[in-house]
Amino acid sequence: MADQQQADPRVEQIKALFLPHDPQQTGAIPATAFQQVLGQSGFNISDAKLLRNLQSLVDVQGTGNIDFGGFLWLHGLLGAIAASFNPKAQNGAIPVGAVPQTLGELNYKFPDATNRSLSVMADPTHSGWVGFEAFVKVIAFISFAWNRFAAADQAQKGSLTFEAFKTELPWLGIAAASDDQARSIFNKFDTDHSNSIEFPEFVATVLAMKFPELAN
Repeated sequence: MADQQQADPRVEQIKALFLPHDPQQTGAIPATAFQQVLGQSGFNISDAKLLRNLQSLVDVQGTGNIDFGGFLWLHGLLGAIAASFNPKAQNGAIPVGAVPQTLGELNYKFPDATNRSLSVMADPTHSGWVGFEAFVKVIAFISFAWNRFAAADQAQKGSLTFEAFKTELPWLGIAAASDDQARSIFNKFDTDHSNSIEFPEFVATVLAMKFPELAN
């Protein structure tokens, strides 16, 4: 009887790329092999800072190793980005005006002001064009913000209460805020007045407090 379950070719491809760097078959590769395996899997990332950021997304604990599941997730994310990015690209770049649409196609939906800031993040020189790596930088930022948001949302409600939001203020650069100061910040970014901070509002908070130069 034929096996009804066929192996995912992408999974098998990445397994094959992992093996030379994982002789003990631990299910992980050292960080030193990250760029090489990423390139062999179809994504040649040259920007050193972006590589570090992508690595930290899949090595959250800083172990110096990239496990198979984390790499597979990242590869899938980059594949989804490329599938949305490439049809719009001309000579490897998309118009900066296409950034919000491309984010939306990847289910990252933000208010206009946030999209404008993210567009500046992608095109800081205001050239009017955004390359693939520049767009991936924006997705990496959103992913970092999501990790912070999810960690603070211990109740898994999909939003942050005031108390949960307050725990993120030191990371946002405000180490010793009074309750009144924290409440003022909370209210400013609770734009729908729901008495909670949803993820798009959290992203707006992070952009305003850690990247004020992106505001326009």
